[in-house]
Formats: sequence, C-alpha cells, structure tokens
Amino acid sequence: MKLSHIVICTLITLVILTFSGCGSNDKVTSVNDDNDTPDSTFTIEDLRFGTDDTFEAVTWNLETFPKANNTATLAATMIDAMDVDFVAFQEIEDSTAFNTLVAGLEGWHGWRATSAQYDINLAVAYSEAVTLENVYEIYTHNSREFPRAPLVAEIRWRGRDIVLIDLHLKALGDNHIDESDSWDEEVRRRDAVNLLKEWIDDNHPQDRVIALGDWNDQLQESQSTNVFWSLLQSDDYLFADLEIAETGNIDEVSYPIYASHLDHILISDELIPVFQSGASEIHIFLIEDALDGGWNEYEDDLSDHRAVGIKLDF
Repeated sequence: MKLSHIVICTLITLVILTFSGCGSNDKVTSVNDDNDTPDSTFTIEDLRFGTDDTFEAVTWNLETFPKANNTATLAATMIDAMDVDFVAFQEIEDSTAFNTLVAGLEGWHGWRATSAQYDINLAVAYSEAVTLENVYEIYTHNSREFPRAPLVAEIRWRGRDIVLIDLHLKALGDNHIDESDSWDEEVRRRDAVNLLKEWIDDNHPQDRVIALGDWNDQLQESQSTNVFWSLLQSDDYLFADLEIAETGNIDEVSYPIYASHLDHILISDELIPVFQSGASEIHIFLIEDALDGGWNEYEDDLSDHRAVGIKLDF
C-alpha cells in the first residue's frame, strides 16, 4: 500500500493531500527533524525495489547536492534500501560529498563529470553487479541544447551490454515552442531531444539503451508544445514512465511541488519487450514517507525531485 501525507505548494494554489501506508519498522531520522510528522507507517524497508534476478536503474536529481550536512549519508542510506544496480544523478555540485555518498554504499563505485557550468554536474554510481566498460560525455560543444553535456555509461550486467545516458536538460520556459527564438527554453529542449535521438540512432542502433534524467518538461502535452515528439512518435523508443505522466496522480509524479512529472526514463526498442513482460516495472520512490519529517524533511535534506526507477526482468 503506497499512499502518503504531504502538503504541496504551487505558485497559485495550496493543495493538501492525505496519505496512509503500511509497515512495521522504525522510520529513518535525519539531523533536520523539526518538520511536520507524516501520518504514515511507511518505513525505509518499503523502499526496496530491486531483486536478485532483475536490473534496476534509477534517476535522481539531488538538488544542489549536498543540500545539508547529512545529505550524502542520508542519500546513501536510501539507495541502499532501494537495492538497485545503477543510479544516474543530476546537480552533483560537490565531489567530496559525492565520494562520501558512494563510500556509504558497500561495493559501489561512482564517476562524476566536471564540465557543467556552476558545478551542476552529472554523475553515476553502480553496484558490484555492474562492470563499467566506458564513461564519457557527448555534445560537449552544444551548450545551447545541452547546458550539461549528457553523460554516457557503457556497462555490462550479467553478460548483457547496456548503454545508459544521464541527462539534465535546460530548465524553465512558458510551455510554448517559439520557433523565432533559438534560445527559447522549449526550443533548446526540443533540439536537445532531437540530437539525442540522432546520436543513439547513429551510434547504438541495435544496442540496449536507457536515457534517464531530469528532462525538465512534461511528456503528456499536445504535439504543438511537446518537445519530445520525435521520440514519442517513433516505434524505436518508449518512455517507460509515460503512463505516470498521463495519469498525473500527485503521488506518482517526480516534481510534486509543482505537480509536474519532469524526470523520465527512455528505453530503446531492444528493451521494450523486456519492459513489457515479466517483473519489469517503472517506479516513483516516495522517500519522504520513510522520513519522520515527511516531505518537509525530504526537501530540506535531500531534494525537490523524487527518484524514478526502472526494473527490467531479462
């Protein structure tokens, strides 16, 4: 049972939602524990997503990481509870804190880029079940489309090669694609999406590809305002979280403070049959329900984005 209690503030409205959950273990307590206590028995054990027989990848924008002195250790605790294989991070500003996070995960390794302006860098971390074959950035000279160059991790998991692309596209905008302005936020995101598709088509046409991250736009818009249209209309790709975006349930969006779903996981056609069968699934992690201070504590100590994960049952 996954329902939660959280108060969501938007620019023009205040939405109050009531949650409940189940569990029997103690909650996690952080150093910043003076927020409202959620009326829920959801515990850290309820965050488990991975299994011994499946591959799991997660995207998590850890806003201006680290937000607090305990962010690195708290994030490591949550990732350990998720029991996943790979995490793509955004907004990793501090390398020392990132090393602390990775060190808190037994058997894990990590890699952080350093090219982003203002140190809002991408990073990846992976479990001992994963072998990192190669890691590199692409479109490093396309700052208009990619203010943070996409980070590619070529990995091997149980004899299977998988290409994962960590993304953090341009933020903001007005939900209008202004073709007369090449620096319009929506135009920049649309052009980034098209370049991403071109790169995958040219370099990995028959490979298992997962592109995940903070795409900073919504999937469910009409064609005239949808920056993802080239991917949505292609049979070669699937946004695994499309149903979450279309449902729009506040409990199942990645950016609840504006009731928006901005963090997506795209898979190539080589993975679509895998995703659509067996124990495969997409998942939003309600980590705030495992904290004594609920959403307020989560936002203070971790992020304003929820983590999103995919499980693939090969």
